[in-house]
Amino acid sequence: MNSSIDTSRLEKVRRRGSKITARCPACAAEGGDSKGTHFFQNTETGQFGCAKHPGDSEHRRQIFHLVGIRVERDRFTEREWRRGRLIQTAQELRHRRVSSALRSKRSSIISEYPWTDAQARAESPEQRSTWLQDPRGFLAALFPHDALVWTGRVYESGQEGLHVARWKSVADWQLEPASTLGPMVCPATWKAGTVSRSGDMVESSPFTVLDFDGIDGMKPDTPEEIRDHRRRQV
Repeated sequence: MNSSIDTSRLEKVRRRGSKITARCPACAAEGGDSKGTHFFQNTETGQFGCAKHPGDSEHRRQIFHLVGIRVERDRFTEREWRRGRLIQTAQELRHRRVSSALRSKRSSIISEYPWTDAQARAESPEQRSTWLQDPRGFLAALFPHDALVWTGRVYESGQEGLHVARWKSVADWQLEPASTLGPMVCPATWKAGTVSRSGDMVESSPFTVLDFDGIDGMKPDTPEEIRDHRRRQV
């Protein structure tokens, strides 16, 4: 076997000539080396170790376990590993380019296809103003009356049919007190006799739910951030 270190997985990497210093992965696993000075490697020889634990073979094995690359001497295996890394890097680069292109075209798309809140409400098949406040109206707005739907808490599924009452047709849910519905619903209809939210029991999936924190991947917290988040996602 031939071994080396995947430096892309190291923290606080510094290079000087043929020497690399970084935060020791083994020390970091125990909350140590916050300054990132323990790990060292000679890039010419491949030798590496921990300045705090010199000569400690077990500590060195732990470093390799965390960030090491083990490659067979067979050059074909090494080529395949390097090819896989290149493919992964190319995919990440392509994803960044697509994301950047989409962001740059967002304004022009909105400008060409404007759709105000008033227009959205006017074109909505559900015109009642109270359907968001009444979960029965919410279900009736989303699904046909004869559709079998689930509504309840996350854990109310399976357990040998203990929660079978959480599956009813939309029409039957209209006869139940509003307080018995929710707080959650699935974007799916279910086969007759369903007692568990498993994929093989889905009858149809009429909706796709998009769930994300924001374009920048950061969850909005303050009222101002939430308003800006909603405005940018329209």
